[in-house]
Amino acid sequence: MAGRDLGFVSPALYALANNPTTYAADFYDPFQNCNQTDPSVPGWCASKGWDAVTGLGTPNAATLIPDLIAAIPS
Repeated sequence: MAGRDLGFVSPALYALANNPTTYAADFYDPFQNCNQTDPSVPGWCASKGWDAVTGLGTPNAATLIPDLIAAIPS
């Protein structure tokens, strides 16, 4: 889609995630529930934004890919 190699995309992903408008459009952020079902085993609860359970969330490729291409200089 970009017609070029995007290279290392992590900085651009987190830049998009730090903008509330692009984050809301580019990721579905599951922010409820916990993966701790047994109190004797450590676990984490999901929260808004990045968390250890869901990371940045589920990407919405239709909006994320064009935004990612625009965020990475040629």
